[in-house]
Amino acid sequence: TSLIDRETGILKGLNQPIWAEFCIQIVPVTIMIILVLFFYYELGIDTAIILFVNAKIVTLIFLYVKRKTVSISDKKVIIKININKQKLFYQNNLPFLLIAFNNTFATQTSVFFVGLFSDSSDVTYINIAEKLSSLTALSMIVFNMIIHPKIVQLSAQGRKNDLMKLKRNIALITFTYACLAGAVITTWYYEILTVTYGSEFARNTFYCTILFIIAHAINSAFGPVAPILTMSGYARNTLTGQLLGVGVNIILNIILVPMYGIYGAAVSFLISTLVWNIILTYVLHQKLLVKA
Repeated sequence: TSLIDRETGILKGLNQPIWAEFCIQIVPVTIMIILVLFFYYELGIDTAIILFVNAKIVTLIFLYVKRKTVSISDKKVIIKININKQKLFYQNNLPFLLIAFNNTFATQTSVFFVGLFSDSSDVTYINIAEKLSSLTALSMIVFNMIIHPKIVQLSAQGRKNDLMKLKRNIALITFTYACLAGAVITTWYYEILTVTYGSEFARNTFYCTILFIIAHAINSAFGPVAPILTMSGYARNTLTGQLLGVGVNIILNIILVPMYGIYGAAVSFLISTLVWNIILTYVLHQKLLVKA
């Protein structure tokens, strides 16, 4: 998954954000559907794991091939690496790789600690709550497909007021969507869960899902602070802020999950999301003098 995130970041850097998001949002799901249909009568836990791994491998190959086929004319900047410059190259790209790894780990932190301190049923409950609540973050995913080149352009041109306007407008749109989607989910929550998973899951995941929805709404309200910092040349600051958020999340999970189970994990996720957004917003103000 980290390699997939790395290839995605490279494609975005080559001004191919739509292809990058297409590869990670559409390709693995399509591959999984095809494989499940093909092996439908042989499905089991072991088979499902193998199919999932194969879907990831195909996605990685797809990303790699797409990156290799990007024509020279499409590349805004061509990096020529020789032996003397390799060390600098890896130093400059290490933060992007670590950000990708951190994002991969951060989304599974709650599940990991619930599995560590609770039972398997709670792991199922928190997985359902997290996946359902993530629907409120779809608008942010869509914007992340298209805004990276614009951020690079505005930053390179020193148009800080336009960066502020971009951040504010995206935050307004994504927060509004998160609130509306959250309202729909909470209103018809029991109907949705009863049909898709069963009434037991609906009863045991409602409040946990609400906490995740609030966390996603908070993230949307702050706008694309992480992409703006990263694409403006402050990837290390982005990594530091996000790692602090992960640290807070881990500490709170260790404290709260043994006492409150999935609700403690959801609260930990909410608080850590607020923490790293506040940190990155402060850094954004300091580095780019953008009024957040």
